Amino acid sequence: MSSFLMIPKDFFNSPIWKGKRKFSKAECLIDILHEIRYSKETERVMIAETFIKCEQGQSLNIVRNVFHDITRLAI
Repeated sequence: MSSFLMIPKDFFNSPIWKGKRKFSKAECLIDILHEIRYSKETERVMIAETFIKCEQGQSLNIVRNVFHDITRLAI
């Protein structure tokens, strides 16, 4: 791609984005891109008594959901 579209972070807290509707595929992609960590610093979060590292390019929500799925299946 030769260009990009900048979306301010506060847009995701606006009534336009939070309104009830069925997400299009494009909106789903934008939502995923919004969740991705852009910080180069690793974030450590405790989930179910275990520290999980979320690094640049990862989504903490996806990491959390995968962790819960794995621990639920292990029981």
